[in-house]
Amino acid sequence: MSCDRGEVVELLEVEVETVENEEEGQGSVVISCSPALSGAQRRYLRSLAHHLKPVVLIGDKGIHEGVIKQIDQALLDHELIKVRARGADQEDRIEAARRLHGETGAQVAQITGRILVLYRAHPEAPQIVLPKARR
Repeated sequence: MSCDRGEVVELLEVEVETVENEEEGQGSVVISCSPALSGAQRRYLRSLAHHLKPVVLIGDKGIHEGVIKQIDQALLDHELIKVRARGADQEDRIEAARRLHGETGAQVAQITGRILVLYRAHPEAPQIVLPKARR
């Protein structure tokens, strides 16, 4: 699958759109796995994640129980994390994002290259306050 700039491709419940990266002139993939996050909320989360380093690496073996546990713990500790997927093409990264969304309950704020930005509010004491969604 190839995504042209501005094209929206639907994969089951996942919307994928390629947007122009203003700084580098490259496209990045933004995924919304559910209507739980509005565009403004995803934009806010991307701005918070800009300076973060990836805390979990998905290696050549792909997503397995150990990776899921690491991501789940990192989301509990930080709420907003970056995950690096090595050696995967765009379709594999989109599938990985869908699987991580399903298994961890995390929202995918962005996929840029091999980096996934995941968000899940802390169940007891959320630290990140999202802007209100416009209706």
